[in-house]
Amino acid sequence: MVANATGCSSIYGGSAPATPYCRNYRSGFGPAWANSLFEDNAEFGLGMATATRQMRDRVERIMKEGLACDCCSAEIKALFTEWIENRECTLKTKEIADKLIPLMEKCGCDICKQLLELRHSLVKKSQWIFGGDGWGYDPSRWMLHPNSRRGGCSQLRQICNLTQNIIRICNHERSKDL
Repeated sequence: MVANATGCSSIYGGSAPATPYCRNYRSGFGPAWANSLFEDNAEFGLGMATATRQMRDRVERIMKEGLACDCCSAEIKALFTEWIENRECTLKTKEIADKLIPLMEKCGCDICKQLLELRHSLVKKSQWIFGGDGWGYDPSRWMLHPNSRRGGCSQLRQICNLTQNIIRICNHERSKDL
């Protein structure tokens, strides 16, 4: 998932009809791209990451309930356990989801029905937050963040301190120390 600050990076990275984001020909999946205002992008990206984490927490909670379900097979329960142990690994959760979805469709219990409604949250997604130099190094924001004299992305630094697994890109020479 991509949270892009409005500006040069969104013009070059999201102008129709030629966009660099496309569907993977093998998996059929591609990135979800959205842009926000310059100064709101770090929080916008955090909101995307938080929503995804909340949905995956819900999946885990339901799977833990499923471990006690009388209807779910031992194979489904083993895959629930494997997913819980590997929920932060994209490739592993993709592999598990590919095995789990057909089994849950056959089972049809309430636990499996709930998880099938959340199937889009089974595979771990990556969150990217990026923008151009107007977002990454905006001197006018120094008044809001007086301790960030080393460069921009001060809001992004604060956001990344709150969460994990966010890929941040600041497109400016002064932002390389991030």
